[in-house]
Amino acid sequence: MPIVEFIGMARSGKSTVAQYLEQTLPNLTFYPERYDLVPDSVRGKDFEQNFWVASSCVDQLEKALKKPGINLFERGVIDHIIIGKTYHKMGWFTQAQLEQYLSLLNPYQNKVDKILVFRVPVEVSVQRAKDAGKDVTNAIPYLTALYKEYGRVNAWIPTAIYLPENSSLEQLKQLTSREVQNL
Repeated sequence: MPIVEFIGMARSGKSTVAQYLEQTLPNLTFYPERYDLVPDSVRGKDFEQNFWVASSCVDQLEKALKKPGINLFERGVIDHIIIGKTYHKMGWFTQAQLEQYLSLLNPYQNKVDKILVFRVPVEVSVQRAKDAGKDVTNAIPYLTALYKEYGRVNAWIPTAIYLPENSSLEQLKQLTSREVQNL
């Protein structure tokens, strides 16, 4: 029941690599980020929406801890902690909201056995969004702050593994496959 978490910038390859691993490793269960399931009643409300997604992640993690095989999370508890801290720095979470958010997630951060950090420069994330027909121009300050937080992960989780920024998708698949199979 090892827990692996992919964290990192949007459009850095997390989903693609996780889906590849799910198809190639028979003992792996993939838990994708679940923003698509956010109820309309909280959608678009910064704290409520993110708290709902973080709560969903914790529920999935509790189930995964009892499940045999490798459990791979895209945006698990560590990523949600980083996102929450960044939202607070951006002024989108109050101090009280951040404390409530972290009190949900912090008890689970030591349950993650391996953390793989996917980083791409902000301009690459933005260009990939534009190539996909999305306009994320207004998100650049947030993405910049988030990028800095991902750069600090190893200060509080020294075992986090940073994947090289300039890796091709094939290289990312090979690197992550090796790391996950070594559990």
